[in-house]
Amino acid sequence: TTTIFICNLHCPSCVESIQESLSCLRPPPEFVSYSIVSHSVVIRHHPSLAAEVIAETLDTAGFEIHSIFQDDGS
Repeated sequence: TTTIFICNLHCPSCVESIQESLSCLRPPPEFVSYSIVSHSVVIRHHPSLAAEVIAETLDTAGFEIHSIFQDDGS
C-alpha cells in the first residue's frame, strides 16, 4: 500500500483525473481511495507496481507530489 500526498488535489475533477491516470498502470491498482481534505491518495497495489512508477504517473498528469509513504506489509 502506498500513500501519496498531493499538494494540488483540490476537487472532484482532480480525483477523476487521478483515476484516469492510475487506470493506465499495469498491473492496475487493486484499490484506490482519495481524500480532498488531506490531499492524499491511498493505493493498494501489487508489489510489482513500484511506488515510484505511481508517483511518476501522477507527476506526468500534472499533480505536485508532496510526499510518498509505502507500507511494505501489503
